[in-house]
Amino acid sequence: MERYLITTADERTWKFDRPVLFLGEWCRIFDRKHVWSSMDAAVAEPFGLGPGEKLRNFERVKRSASMLLDDLIAPLNAFHGTARSRREWEIILGHWVIRYSSLLFNRYHTIEKVLDRHELNGAAIRVGGYENLARPDSLSFIWACEDDEWNHRIYSMILLELGQQRLEPLMEDFSPLRRAPADLEEPGRSTLRRVLGKAMATAARRNDAFIVTPYLPSGKRLALELSLGQAPQLWDPVPAPVVPVDESARRRFKIDFSRYTGFEQSLRAHVSDLIPTCFLEGYSDLVRRADAVPWPTSPRFIYTANSFDTDEVFKVWTAGLVAQGVPYIAGQHGNNYGTHVWSGADFWPERSATDAFVTWGWKDNRNRTMPAFIFKTAGMPSRRESPKGRLLLIGVCLPHRLDPHDSYAEYEVYQEQQFRFVETLSDNVRAELTVRLHGEHRQHPWRDEQRWYERSPDTRLELGTAPIKTLINDSRIVVHSYDSTGILETLTLNVPTLAFWQGGFEHLIPSAREYYDALRRAGIVHETPESAAAAASAFWEDVDGWWQRTNVQQARVRFCQRYARTVKRPVRTLTKLLMTQAATLTKPPR
Repeated sequence: MERYLITTADERTWKFDRPVLFLGEWCRIFDRKHVWSSMDAAVAEPFGLGPGEKLRNFERVKRSASMLLDDLIAPLNAFHGTARSRREWEIILGHWVIRYSSLLFNRYHTIEKVLDRHELNGAAIRVGGYENLARPDSLSFIWACEDDEWNHRIYSMILLELGQQRLEPLMEDFSPLRRAPADLEEPGRSTLRRVLGKAMATAARRNDAFIVTPYLPSGKRLALELSLGQAPQLWDPVPAPVVPVDESARRRFKIDFSRYTGFEQSLRAHVSDLIPTCFLEGYSDLVRRADAVPWPTSPRFIYTANSFDTDEVFKVWTAGLVAQGVPYIAGQHGNNYGTHVWSGADFWPERSATDAFVTWGWKDNRNRTMPAFIFKTAGMPSRRESPKGRLLLIGVCLPHRLDPHDSYAEYEVYQEQQFRFVETLSDNVRAELTVRLHGEHRQHPWRDEQRWYERSPDTRLELGTAPIKTLINDSRIVVHSYDSTGILETLTLNVPTLAFWQGGFEHLIPSAREYYDALRRAGIVHETPESAAAAASAFWEDVDGWWQRTNVQQARVRFCQRYARTVKRPVRTLTKLLMTQAATLTKPPR
C-alpha cells in the first residue's frame, strides 16, 4: 500500500485524507493521541536497533567523524587565515564533529531505509530556509536536534538528495527554531558569587594552574587550589558570541567532497549548512573573547572535568595555550568512561586531545590515563541504613536525538520497562514507591508525567525538583533504571542498590563486562524489570540482611575499586596526580 510520508509532529504538514507513514515516534506526540490514533497510519521500523546494528553503526560514525575532522582542518584554516593543528581544532569543535556525524548518519539512513522498504505517494518538504539550520554554538545545536522544524528541514534536504519523487513543497513561515532552555545556556550565578569571584580573581597569578568545573564538591574544589599553593578561584564561563548566519560566507566555506559518495558525500555537503556560527561567522569574535579573559596567561596546567564540551571560549583559549606547550588535563565527568563502547570512549576529545585523563579508578593501556577516585562523592561518608525508608526508582529523560540509532524507539522500550517494574512489585512495596523523574524531563516532548498518570495513576511521582541526595537518604532501596552515574554514587556510598536496563551488557567494552557480571551474579544488576522488582519485594523486610551478604559486598567493593574508587585523602591524591603529570608532560606542543 502506498502511504504519504510524515517526518514531523507539526500537524500542518500532515495529510488526513489518505494512508500515512510516520517516520518515527517523534511524530506522535502523546497528548495529541486523539488526533493521530484515528488516522490510517503506520510507523516506520526504527533504524539501527537490530541485533548488532548499534555496535556496527557506532564504529561507522566513529570512522566518519575522524575522517571529517581531517577534511575540515584545511578549509577552516583557509577561511580564518590560521594555521591551527588538528589537535587544536579537535579541542575546539571535536565534540560537535562527532555529534554532527552521528546525527546526519541517523537522519540519512533513516530516510534511505524508508525509501527502500515502503511505497510512498508523497511527502511534505520544507523548501528553502536551510540557512537557518546553523545554530549559535554547540549547546544550541544539541537542543536543535529535538526541534520539529529543524529536523523537518534536514529530512527535506535528504529526501531531495536521494531523489524521492512526488514531494510537496511547503512555503509558509513556520515557528522559530527552538533554543536551548535559558537555565541550561548560561547557568545562573548569584550576585554574591559574582562579587566573590571578582574579588578572588585579584589574587590570581599568571602562572597559577587553571582549574574550572572540576566536578568536585565545592569544599574539595577550594581545598584543591590551596593544596596547589594558589588562591582559590571561582571562574565563570564567558558566553560565546551570538551572530547571524552569513549566507555568502557559508557559500565560500566548502569542503571538497567530489571523491565521496552516499552518506559520506552528504556529511561533507551539509557542513556549511549546519556548523555553528561561533565556528564560522563568529569565530573572530570568539577568539577575541578568549584573548580577553582574566584567566592566567601562562598556567602551570589546565584542568577541567566539564568545560571541554560546550564551553566555546574555554576551548579556544585552551587550544591556544596547548599550542604553546601548556599541559591540558581533563577529568572524568560521570559514568560510561572506561565502560561504554560509545559514550565516553577514547575518541572523544576529552580523552583523545588532552595530555592526560583523570578517571574515577579505572586504567587502560594508554599512558595518559590516570586512576584517581569518584569526584562527586569525594569525602562523603557511607550512608547509614534507612530501614523505614521508601523504595526509590530513579529514571532518565528522553535523550537528545543525537545517536546513530532511533533513540525515540529505544526510549519507548525503556518507558515500558519502568511500567513493568512497578506492576511486578508486591502490593506492600509498591505502596512505598517513589518514581523520581529526571529534572530535565519537561524540556523534552515525551510527556513523562502524562504517561505515568495514564498507565499508573496511583504511583507517587517526584518531578525532578527535590534534591536527589535527600531522596536517596530517605530510601530503603534505590533502583536505577539505566546504567547511570547514580549507580556509581550509591554503590560507593554503600546504599542498597538495584539496577536494570534494556540491552544487557551489549554497550560495554569487553574489559568492563566481568565487573558488571559480578554485580549481576550478586543480584544487584538485573536483566529484566521483573527480576529487579522481585528482588526488591523479596528483600524489603530485611534489606540489611541482603545487602551485607558477603557475595553482595564483595561484588560491590570490587566494582567500586575499579569504577568508583574512594580514597581517604581525595584532595591530596588529586593534587599529587596533577602535579606529577604536569611536571612530566613534555612542554613542546604535540
